[in-house]
Amino acid sequence: MTDPLEPFEPSEPFEPLGPLGQLEPTADAPVVELPLRSQEREFLADLTTQLCLLVAAPAQAENPLDNWVAALKATPLNHHDPVIGRLFPPASLQPDLAAEQRRLTEVELRIIKDDEARIVLADLAAADGQTPGLMIAADHGLAWLRTLNALRLSLAMRLGIESASAAEAIDQLEATDPRYDAAQIYHWLGYLLELVIVQMMPAGPVSADGLSDEWADELFDDLSDD
Repeated sequence: MTDPLEPFEPSEPFEPLGPLGQLEPTADAPVVELPLRSQEREFLADLTTQLCLLVAAPAQAENPLDNWVAALKATPLNHHDPVIGRLFPPASLQPDLAAEQRRLTEVELRIIKDDEARIVLADLAAADGQTPGLMIAADHGLAWLRTLNALRLSLAMRLGIESASAAEAIDQLEATDPRYDAAQIYHWLGYLLELVIVQMMPAGPVSADGLSDEWADELFDDLSDD
């Protein structure tokens, strides 16, 4: 795999389904703006680089045959790792069918996640280190959504957040708890995720309190199924 910090442009356009398909650039919002200071951009780049390493997508070449060979030789992911299991959930409850689906599609899914993460890394690397905030081209927004969500899901698994009650327990952690810092990062990623969503979505699903519950639930279900 090439250097995760190397600027990347995807060869194929992303074609989101469901609520993600409603997130399109609007005339009055050609960019998405995130209030990220230099240190925060560096930290987010580090997290995203770790995601690239975790996904371990095979390097892509211009020759389709080379890509096919690389896919065949790709090291299988460790599905005993709960983070891998969450990012690449089984397509079937039947082990044989799940294994076959994984064999047919998992490398492609790894490449897509890696592509999207590299878009985020390229945007972070291109930011002016002296200027607060980050301006993201609207057509990069979906890559940012999926990458931020993948980071948040990964951290949720490390924190043991697998239910609403577990999420509430994380909210109540004391500063002396060893999980406290990771929990703050988890909430920060959720904050960034909502900022991107709100700036990309069409008018309507936003209230004074943010996303409408119904639309947000549908959107996060769509993101979680990626």
